[in-house]
Amino acid sequence: VMCAGLGSAADSLTALRILLFEERRCTWEELRATLKADWEGREPLRLYVSGRLPKWGNNLPEPDALARKIADAVAERINRAPNARGGFFQTGMWSIDWAQRYGGMTGATPDGRRAGEEMSKNISPTMGADVNGVTALIDSATAIDCADLPGDFPLDVMMHPATVQGEEGLAAMRTLLYAYLAKYGMAIHFNIFDAAVLEDAQKHPEKYTGLQVRVCGWNVRFNDLAEKEQNAYIERARRIAE
Repeated sequence: VMCAGLGSAADSLTALRILLFEERRCTWEELRATLKADWEGREPLRLYVSGRLPKWGNNLPEPDALARKIADAVAERINRAPNARGGFFQTGMWSIDWAQRYGGMTGATPDGRRAGEEMSKNISPTMGADVNGVTALIDSATAIDCADLPGDFPLDVMMHPATVQGEEGLAAMRTLLYAYLAKYGMAIHFNIFDAAVLEDAQKHPEKYTGLQVRVCGWNVRFNDLAEKEQNAYIERARRIAE
């Protein structure tokens, strides 16, 4: 059984505690109305939640602990539950493109996400939430008990081409891979992107017929993605370049 939105859920629970109980910036009723209105009229609050509150994927105690509790609860409910074919279910934190489908069916959430926007995918944080580097991202992802996720749990890592150029860049990338595996990580997907290249590929697809992106255990040609999916990769590439 695949799951999506782990990072989004951990970030939302963190935001609820801080907004409602620690800082008391709003009440339950006010936040409910804000989310129902898709953050309309509350943009300063949304930006505060999106950019200032702790987010999973940065090796921070609270969101990491919440992500593990969520994963543990899901795994306890799913693992070993009988299926209709005489076997049993296993939990897998992989989402393929369902992170966007689920997001399209989900209203605004307390982590600053607007209605219809994609959820976090695989075992990865919300797009753009990981701001403390790849090492911190790996520490957060591997804080989850991998034994609870026998159905696989890929981690998505996007890096700028400048960070992996030459022998030193490849050595750094290899070190990250080994660090992830040493912490019992299962699968890791590297996308090495320059936002300008992706933007040009979207405008001039005929020039980039061989450009591929890593999705969830396989590659897909960038030209074959829907515009919304292309935009998600472009936005992520813009964020890592900032």
